[in-house]
Amino acid sequence: KYFAKCGHNIVAIDQSHNGVEVAKKLENSISLIEDDFVKMDYSKFDSIDVVYSRFTIHAIKHTEEEMVIKKITSLLQKGGIFAIEVRSTKDPLCGVG
Repeated sequence: KYFAKCGHNIVAIDQSHNGVEVAKKLENSISLIEDDFVKMDYSKFDSIDVVYSRFTIHAIKHTEEEMVIKKITSLLQKGGIFAIEVRSTKDPLCGVG
């Protein structure tokens, strides 16, 4: 919702059918796509200015990580932002739960 309030058009991608269905019930101003963010074709999007990845990059293989980052950065507008939020071994919650 934050990015939408800032005037961005939002496309949310989740490979979980249930996750997409729940999100559809909670938010109708965001386009939702059920897909695998590693394998999907990002070229269908034009005018990408911000990509926000939350708790995804750390959960894939290093080779997949490099591929996703390369795909996304090649599509970002000049001055675009690719923000990545990940879990870290320096997180005090690492290994808990």
